[in-house]
Amino acid sequence: MNYRIEQQQQPSDVIIVGVSRHQQAVPKWAEFVAAQQVPLDAWIKSGDIQLSTGALTVIPVASGRILFVGLDHRKKISAAELTAMFEAVGALMHERKWRSASMMLETFYMPQFTALEIAEHALAAIRYGSYHVYGYQTFSNEADVSVDELIFITDNALDLTETHRASEQLAVWRAYAHEPVNVLTAARIEEHVVAYCVAQQLACHVLRYEDAAELGFGALCAAYEQDVRIVLVNATLYAQHTVVGAFAVGETMPLWNALDAVVATHSMAVFAFGTLKTLPAQHVITTMSGKTLELRDGALARDVALVDVLAFATTQRVLSITSVSPLSAEGKVVFGADGCMAYTTSEAPAVDLVIQARAPKPSALADAVVENRTEGSVVARAALYRLFAPARWVHLELPASARQQQSLLGQWLRNLVKED
Repeated sequence: MNYRIEQQQQPSDVIIVGVSRHQQAVPKWAEFVAAQQVPLDAWIKSGDIQLSTGALTVIPVASGRILFVGLDHRKKISAAELTAMFEAVGALMHERKWRSASMMLETFYMPQFTALEIAEHALAAIRYGSYHVYGYQTFSNEADVSVDELIFITDNALDLTETHRASEQLAVWRAYAHEPVNVLTAARIEEHVVAYCVAQQLACHVLRYEDAAELGFGALCAAYEQDVRIVLVNATLYAQHTVVGAFAVGETMPLWNALDAVVATHSMAVFAFGTLKTLPAQHVITTMSGKTLELRDGALARDVALVDVLAFATTQRVLSITSVSPLSAEGKVVFGADGCMAYTTSEAPAVDLVIQARAPKPSALADAVVENRTEGSVVARAALYRLFAPARWVHLELPASARQQQSLLGQWLRNLVKED
């Protein structure tokens, strides 16, 4: 979806307008009403145009159609509400097959946001909301319609370059993540990752199962089938931070968002992905760091795989490590799909739950136990990861929303870079 900034109203499929109580006080509102030649103020007063936060009302006029977005008491709207309403606008545009929209930016004036912040929310959220999974029906003759252009009508000079880049790249990542599982294999993921790194001029090296076995990645080889890939991005001594993760084929959205954040901050990354195994019970395995794990009933392959990735990252002389994964089952039960949790040895970003990780209790046979727990599973997982992350470390269990993942990871890594 492209965008442009104009001072005068432009031809488009729909005009997007913000409406609230005391609408007459909005800058240039009287001029806009006069140009439409319809009694908009009377319709607002009568309730034909809904004012409640996020309410969407479509009214046809001589110039086309207007989509009114309810702002209610606009001074009280939060950033999350602003994002949600623009995502709903994007979804409606896709549903109605509108290809272009003109947004009257001044009608969305809110004292708590600058004009640039409102435009950034609109561009990113409308793009996100209008995204749709490609249809694979072989019998469908319906043409694919997407939102092609968003026109901001404003007197403000706005730089939306980075917001546009990030939102378009996120759409690419989502398209990858939604590829059929027989297409999005570990080999296919590798192709996407390497191509992106080459385009961004970042060094990228790939290890296969045989390489991992030779290097002593005992935990990772026990957790993955032989399709596993370990990707090293920007593995140089100049990188101060590293982002790591162990992902299953079919759960790659955190991988794409983490890769994008790594490129944006010139950090290092160590990502493993492939088909996870069902682990046998009553086994002891040696990790690449030399520490040992006792596997008991219900041990999760993802947990076991991540310890080797963390151990490898600590050998790269970085100052800090951020490990990422999808939100755990326990986290989803407590916080829902949009929740986020962090395990840490120091400070962590503002998330729903922060666990200060402690050292794990050793077993009689190994340095740590990995098992299925009915109680204390979050604390046990935090302790397990900490054993293999002696550097400054934060582990983020990310929400399901791709935009929330992108925002959280991007802000966290930018803050790390600023601190140095």
